[in-house]
Amino acid sequence: MAKDSSRESNESLAREIQCLEREKEELEQSNKRQTLEQRVRELRSTVSSLRSDNRSTSSITDGRVSAETTQARTHLKSHQHYGDSDAGGFSELHSALKESQDNLRALSSHHLHSSTPSSSSGRRRDNNVNQTRVVSSESSAESDGGDDVMSQAHKQAIQENRDILVENLIPDDIFNDLISRKIFTTADVSRIKDRNTREAINEELLNHLCRRSDRAFYVFVQSLRRTLQDFLANRIDPQPSSKAHKKKRKRQTGELNISIDCDDVIPHATPRRRGRGRGNSMSKALCSCQEVEEQILTMAKEAYRNIRRRDATPAAFEQFRKELHQTNEIIKDSMEIMHTLKILCRHGDLEAISEGSVQFWLRCHSQTDAQALWGMYVSGKLLRLFQRAFVTPSLQKRCRAQHIRLRVYIHEEEYLCCLAELSAQSDRNVRLGNNCTIGRSTPHSEPQKKRAKAVSYEKRSLDPYTRPLPRQAFQEISKNLKVHLDMSYEVEGSTVPASCMQEKAGYNFRVRPVHMC
Repeated sequence: MAKDSSRESNESLAREIQCLEREKEELEQSNKRQTLEQRVRELRSTVSSLRSDNRSTSSITDGRVSAETTQARTHLKSHQHYGDSDAGGFSELHSALKESQDNLRALSSHHLHSSTPSSSSGRRRDNNVNQTRVVSSESSAESDGGDDVMSQAHKQAIQENRDILVENLIPDDIFNDLISRKIFTTADVSRIKDRNTREAINEELLNHLCRRSDRAFYVFVQSLRRTLQDFLANRIDPQPSSKAHKKKRKRQTGELNISIDCDDVIPHATPRRRGRGRGNSMSKALCSCQEVEEQILTMAKEAYRNIRRRDATPAAFEQFRKELHQTNEIIKDSMEIMHTLKILCRHGDLEAISEGSVQFWLRCHSQTDAQALWGMYVSGKLLRLFQRAFVTPSLQKRCRAQHIRLRVYIHEEEYLCCLAELSAQSDRNVRLGNNCTIGRSTPHSEPQKKRAKAVSYEKRSLDPYTRPLPRQAFQEISKNLKVHLDMSYEVEGSTVPASCMQEKAGYNFRVRPVHMC
């Protein structure tokens, strides 16, 4: 009962709004007609006075000439007598009078057609030339710089997706773009923002937008794409399929490509209306799989942008942890995605996030990292991780879906290639480490005892030095992080710790690690 009453109240409000708009239109037309009639009366009085003056000056002409010929000859003589200025003024008055009479005829016919309320829809679709001229002049005076009115195709695209735009549009940055491109004025925006809820603001925004030109439509779509609302922009202005596929990214050494696809979108089960059959039926899903992937890509890029902080101090990260408890559901979803990205970064550096489903390019540091990531993929843990991070309640609500199922792909050939590259790189680092020794360069002619005093260190792998540091935004803060270099040195057959190395050797030297590119 409450829903029926609310629906009836909404319908009554809609009817009242339509009646008020119709009345406002008729009042504007009547005011316009009164203004034009007053202007016609003034022009008629001016023309009659000019005609009387012309008749007084044309008394010397032949009486057998008709009234129209007399007026024409009088006009020519007055043109020769008074000069070009008077003739130009009379021609301007004559053209203005003719234009006013045409407008008055158009308005009178328009007023006759709009006398009954039932003819309001037919009035909007009228193709009369004079009426089109008047309406276009009014709309150009109201809109931006004299452009044509919005085409019917663009209006229909907005009306068909009006519910989706009203529910999901975030208008704050869009207002700035519309003001800067001179589509709306600040007064228009302030009137729109006077509404109580965001849905009411979006309704008023779309109402104002439909009264503008096609340029306003394109600016609106461009602003949607700039503010990461591509799924709404593609609803009203779909992009060609060729733009969606960009140039393939060149793979780097040790990289793995993790692709996420939307496998299926299961809509909400809604009760069937009274009629044939029993049980429930599935309502139509709002979003397709491609649009779900676009939304996931937007969420991932937004989270990736948030975690790349310039300030890497412990205080900044502590404040960053506190934000989890002080933000709304959208930021919480971003935090969940950030947590997933940080789990990925334990196995390597996240190099890029790109289109083509949703692709994560992860550069592994060692064979162990690549094998651990492959184990997560084979066991299904990676799929569960992405499913929990990206398929949030807000995404399901936005897509009106009961369940969204994802798929994760890592190609086995690419994994084996990554293992081979990391193995070759590790072998190359070991060979370089074995060739690196430190000691006094003594000629072969020296005795064996002196050569035995040369200090050398135990050959160890240089992996801790050649391993690249992770991105600053993903570095974990640990107070007890220490690097232990427990190297030992042999001097005359005895093992000497590194701390007393200089005292036993008798001279200073420095260990310099070798960095691999």
